[in-house]
Amino acid sequence: MGGGSGPVARLTPDPGTAREICRRYGLPERGAALHPVARGANGRVWRLESPGGRYAVKELFWTDEVGEEEAARAAAYRDAAAREGVRAPRDVPGADGRYLALLAPEHGGALVRLCTWAEGVRLRGTGGGAAAWLGRALAALHRVGAPPAGPEGAWFTEVPGEERWAELVEEGRRTGAAWAPALAGAVPLIRELSRWAAPAAGPLITSHRDVKPDNVLRAGDGGHVLLDWDATGTVSARRELATALMDWHHGAGGLDEGGVRATLAAYRAAGGPASVGAPEDFGMHLAALLNYVHVQALGERDPGLPDDERRYALSQVERSLPRLPEPAVLERVMELARGRPPGPDPTRR
Repeated sequence: MGGGSGPVARLTPDPGTAREICRRYGLPERGAALHPVARGANGRVWRLESPGGRYAVKELFWTDEVGEEEAARAAAYRDAAAREGVRAPRDVPGADGRYLALLAPEHGGALVRLCTWAEGVRLRGTGGGAAAWLGRALAALHRVGAPPAGPEGAWFTEVPGEERWAELVEEGRRTGAAWAPALAGAVPLIRELSRWAAPAAGPLITSHRDVKPDNVLRAGDGGHVLLDWDATGTVSARRELATALMDWHHGAGGLDEGGVRATLAAYRAAGGPASVGAPEDFGMHLAALLNYVHVQALGERDPGLPDDERRYALSQVERSLPRLPEPAVLERVMELARGRPPGPDPTRR
């Protein structure tokens, strides 16, 4: 996830590409148009307007990380989660029955998938019931009980070694990378956190693996819609729960203990089967975060990437480094999960 040497192709958002996507997915072509919506590390989202309605087109950057088998498995898991009460856009198969479509070179040669359009606004924090929704949604995802399709994967279990971080800092300093001073200052913490990034010790399931605020919309009726199911795969429920607690309730401002409590209470009340209580429960979160910083720093220095991709990579390094948690924060989350009262931890807010 989030890896690779750079996007292999880029969608050309002209009327011809819009018509080609409609053709591949069996939609009316007349007057079809594409409009940019958002982008992330792994892809870009476009809104497709056609006589057949509105759809979301996901342009996938890293074609070596997703195939038709994975796409079909993600679609089936999304459908099972929807039956458990999780609101989500529906994956749309193509006219050939496949979920993925590789566009012709004249349309950019990009790999895309299609889903129904979801109306809503991006979350601006965890208020308005979002923390409790998170707990209920995770419980529903875990109640599906879908079996794993292989191991967790290196992105969630392995991190760069100490020598590689030192080399990256030196390369950044030598080439004048804007992120080099901050990364150099973070190396001692990275070294400590790397020891927590161990593989899962318990049972594995299939789940969403990317339940973060950026992937949730608040609908007009006040409900929440979970987006971006492309990362669906093997995970430990304990580690996905711990990852969500950190992604939603920890940032540069510290740890939101009230949010952690609200999510855990809702998760348990909704029959969530997992608990957070061991250092390895944070391994997925830490491995993914450290790998993301590493890959984005490399991308920012890659002369083969377009300027906008390099600017995006720099923004992600600058956004991610302040989110590296002190070990005391992880210990505090475990205490909260065990129901212990607040302590004198200065990182709490």
